This record gives sequence, C-alpha cells and structure tokens, in this order.
Amino acid sequence: IGCVNLAEVALGEAMQLTTIGDSAFEGCTYVHNVVLPASLTDIGTSAFVGCGGELTMNANIANGASEAEGIFCGTQFKSVVIGEGVTTIGDYAFAGCATIENAAIASTVTALGKGAFKDCALLSEAAIPAGVTQICDVTYSGCISLESVTFGAESQLATLGKAAFKGCSKIKYLSLPNGVTTLGESVFAECTSIVTAIMGENM
Repeated sequence: IGCVNLAEVALGEAMQLTTIGDSAFEGCTYVHNVVLPASLTDIGTSAFVGCGGELTMNANIANGASEAEGIFCGTQFKSVVIGEGVTTIGDYAFAGCATIENAAIASTVTALGKGAFKDCALLSEAAIPAGVTQICDVTYSGCISLESVTFGAESQLATLGKAAFKGCSKIKYLSLPNGVTTLGESVFAECTSIVTAIMGENM
C-alpha cells in the first residue's frame, strides 16, 4: 500500500499467481503500467485503487460485488487491454472507471457482464468481439463520451440487455448485426444524438 515510487507492476505467467489481496497496490499513484497474468483468479477489493496508465489483463475478470464495488473501481487507468485467451469480463468489472479512454477487447471474449463498463465517462469506442452473444443490462450505460460502437465480422450477438447503452448521448450511427433478435427495455434511452440506426434482418 502507498508505494509512491513504484512505476510498473508486471506479474509474469511463470509466477502462476492466483490471488491479489485487498488493497495490495492501493495508493501506488505513480504506477503507469500493470500487467496481470492468465493464472489470476481472484483480485481483492481496492487492490489497484489510485493506479493509472495502462492495464493489460490476461485473465478472466470476476464479477464485482456491486456497481460501486467493481474489481477496478477507483483506479485511474486510461487504457485497458484485454488479452487474447480471456473469455469473460465480469459484472461491473470497470464500472465507474471514469478515466478509461480506450478498452481493447480480445477476439476471444464471449461474455460482457452486467454493467461491465457502466459510467466510464471518457470511453469513446466500443468494439464488440464477434463471439459475444449478449450485451447484458447496463453494460455501457452512462458512457457519455461513447461515439463508436462496432461489431466483429460474423457477429453472433443476439441480445442487447436492458439499458445497455442508456445515456450514450454521443452515438450518432448504429448498425446492429443480423443475428440480433432481442432489444431490452430502454436499451438506447437518452441516446439523443442518434441519426441513423440500422436494425438486423431478424428484427
């Protein structure tokens, strides 16, 4: 806690690390690069609060306890890279991460949890991998800087959950994959800038 001169946290695969405890790197405000291994299964509360720069996550991201207690809530990361091999981004994983500007999601990801990027106020782009079948409730709700939403070639997306993009007031153009059959309640509520919305063939 509070290692103010620590600049980088790079945890290699050779460690076979499975757990990072509560507040492990909290207050390490000089950290500008964090790399987490695929072996990781549990990240404690407030483990990286105050850390910034770029986060590279090579492990599946577990669910947060609530939208106020997401795994990375309170961090200062500007860029997030979800590495190849990751399949799951858990509920509220990055909820309230108001400094994230870019989130690169690997093609292997198939599950975007409820509220995964909720209220990421600076996030400008959402590139949804082809293997994702459902965007859960409030996944991108409150992303007020979100302008671009794209879907991977041959997207398998079928469902957009309740309020999935609610309040994304900068989206102007949206083209949903042909496989989409279900739109949840208020999915595009308060998306006041949408000029063109192309629904899939099955809508």
